[in-house]
Amino acid sequence: MKRIAIKLLRLFAPICDPLRAFSGLLSYPRYFGDWWRYARLDGAESLRVADAFPQLGENTAITRVDPHYFYVNGWAMRRIVAQRPAQHVDIGSQTMFINMLGAVVPVTYVDYRPLEACIDGITNRRGDILNRNVSTILRHSRSEINVQFIGRSICGLGLVDPDLGG
Repeated sequence: MKRIAIKLLRLFAPICDPLRAFSGLLSYPRYFGDWWRYARLDGAESLRVADAFPQLGENTAITRVDPHYFYVNGWAMRRIVAQRPAQHVDIGSQTMFINMLGAVVPVTYVDYRPLEACIDGITNRRGDILNRNVSTILRHSRSEINVQFIGRSICGLGLVDPDLGG
């Protein structure tokens, strides 16, 4: 029964996460209490409900991290910076990682969904690993932090049988 509940939660969480909704409802009293206390401060700017954008669930004692990305991005950044490449090519990693790396090493970012941002130190390239068009630019230092996602995508397209391991 627990496995079914977890599967249903994963299925519907993108459109309606009941755990987040319940937590959010419990957070509103604190939110409006903070609002009221702020509004009573000397010199506080006026608050309008039309401008409100509640960030519920952030009143925590610790800052949570996604352990996978937190550790793997730090690991990759340290290795790349230690190697001091003249240029780095990255395939589909997290955009925050690319932004940070691009501050210290010129980065060519390759993804089938190029970045929506334009920033010094980062060059965008559209690339699709299934079409193999990324091989022509892989001449420098490179990282493929999200290889497991590429693998899952290929399995999802029916190009690889996940039960056969490749």
